[in-house]
Amino acid sequence: MKLEEMRLATREINQWKPFKKLSPKLKEEVHEYQRRITSLQSSSNEIACLQSGDFCGKELVEWVQDPNPRHLPVSSRSIQALTKVEAFALQARDMKRNWDAIHIQAAARILSALRKRRRKKQLNSQSVNAKAVKNLSRSSGSPSNGSKYSNESSTSQPDASRFQARSPALLEAQSVIEEQ
Repeated sequence: MKLEEMRLATREINQWKPFKKLSPKLKEEVHEYQRRITSLQSSSNEIACLQSGDFCGKELVEWVQDPNPRHLPVSSRSIQALTKVEAFALQARDMKRNWDAIHIQAAARILSALRKRRRKKQLNSQSVNAKAVKNLSRSSGSPSNGSKYSNESSTSQPDASRFQARSPALLEAQSVIEEQ
């Protein structure tokens, strides 16, 4: 029955082709042929008409919505336009490329946030170090600016082991730094 309907539709199209005029019904129709294997020896064809605004490829949409897609979807459908239609094809590899781009962008955002967090922690630890050194220099009777013991100075820092033996305040500052 379906094969006969397809032959009739083909005859109807062929009848209108020489005149370059098509009936309004045929201008909007696109046939979608879906082949499903029902057994090893035989197969069946199903014909569905798509109207204006319809789409085919539902398995591709379902694949995109899956949060953990394992493989690209496979479709055995073929489309035949009975008339001139405006259409575009979006294939699985296009969707995969877009999906991969989304993952790359998300990874870049996460890395950027981690870098900002690390910088913030480093700045906080440096400010704690500076405060500890400043407090240490005040308690040990050193000059009030504490520049001799700060991280920025690269000249003549005292030996850390001798300084730790003399100052319990430095041990306290180091324990605060290690906690962070």
